[in-house]
Amino acid sequence: MSAADPALRARLQQLMGAGQMRQALDLLDVLPLQQQDAELAYLHAVAAARCGQHGRAEAALAHCLALSPQHPGGHFQRAALALAAGDLERARQGFAAATRSAPAWAEAWYNLAVVEATRGAFAEAEQCYRAALRANPRLAPAANNLANLLCERGAQDEAVALMQSALAAAPEFAIGWCTLGRSLFRARRLGPAIEALRRSLALDAGQDAAWENLGEALQLNGQTAEAAEAFAQALALNPDSPSLAFKLDTLRGAQPTRPPDAFVSGLFDGMAAEFDQWLVERLGYRLPEQLGRYLPSATGLNVLDLGCGTGLAAPALRPLALRLEGADLSAKMLEKAAARGLYDALHEESLQSLLARQPQAWDLLLAADVFVYVGALDEVFALAAAALRSGGCLLFSVELLDEADAAGVRLQPSGRYAHSTPYLHALAATHGFEVELDAPIDLRREREAMLPGRVLRLRRR
Repeated sequence: MSAADPALRARLQQLMGAGQMRQALDLLDVLPLQQQDAELAYLHAVAAARCGQHGRAEAALAHCLALSPQHPGGHFQRAALALAAGDLERARQGFAAATRSAPAWAEAWYNLAVVEATRGAFAEAEQCYRAALRANPRLAPAANNLANLLCERGAQDEAVALMQSALAAAPEFAIGWCTLGRSLFRARRLGPAIEALRRSLALDAGQDAAWENLGEALQLNGQTAEAAEAFAQALALNPDSPSLAFKLDTLRGAQPTRPPDAFVSGLFDGMAAEFDQWLVERLGYRLPEQLGRYLPSATGLNVLDLGCGTGLAAPALRPLALRLEGADLSAKMLEKAAARGLYDALHEESLQSLLARQPQAWDLLLAADVFVYVGALDEVFALAAAALRSGGCLLFSVELLDEADAAGVRLQPSGRYAHSTPYLHALAATHGFEVELDAPIDLRREREAMLPGRVLRLRRR
């Protein structure tokens, strides 16, 4: 039997088409690898890889590419083996070679995009997904992944249009409906978002992400009971998620003293791309602009911006700082803060752990709109007192809790904590602070009304 035997090729293709890879390999055993042409060696590699015989597959690919260096399938299969082994760079090179040899091969572009996204090269991944869709506009997974990337960089409207087009061609694509719902939610089109997420779950009720996204949309839409049920469904599917447990707690009246770090980092990672526009332009957040009236008058200070986010407060802090550092749990927020070029250092770390390892290091600690995601503040005040030099200041804002609430701190259905003035003053006295300033402030717009809060400046005795 020779490589040119049409009966061999026909039988091989029949076996592989039926998924009978072991039998395909047995058939190829009658013909030594060195006698196989490039196409047979490629099919040999595919069958071997499907049978878990990666060494045999690599040998067949080496022979294939030695005979035909531009063989797109050979490069694709070699990249697939590298990806399975966790070698992202070799996988990237292989899929890229496949796209050069076969520019209209949508699956090669798609897999290259997946590798680029896994490497964190999101701009390159976006370009590759677009190339995949040019080659095959009906490749729904490529549209889905591209829409997720678009959402991450704040292009929700484009993501919505992309998914609407993809789902018109693939209406049973459950994950696609979830992505459409998430994109609509990010665009704050709550009604259509809820409808899309419900459709996704009607197709596949086992998606914890879809249940979680539905819960968030329902919560923001004021449908608290339905939101709690959605979060409960998500938690049943993903019982080890502290973030889901916390979200459910917020709606069922439980009072955890502190949110999980994973909840806070996930929340702000998801908002980073559009945070400044959303908070400042849509919600009327003005505290960074107003900081000048609350900051101490001294200059040459060591300043730590706790929960710095995208660095909105940095322009007000930089003129009085000898050294300005920031800390946040969200890596994506810190990327935005770093781009301002105003911080001397940035830390991806909780404020509690950072303060604990820097005793008497700071003249000013700022926590602007941060304690709403901290909860009970006794530990934080103790750590702040230890981290400040004598005479140093802690400046912060809080959402206002009714003074009649004996708890002093309460988790609200919004998922944020509110604090009462007596609670804050008592903590200040306990931890050696003098209250220098305690003033009312409008924090941000919520449900068409300004949310009342307080801004306090405490000085360490």
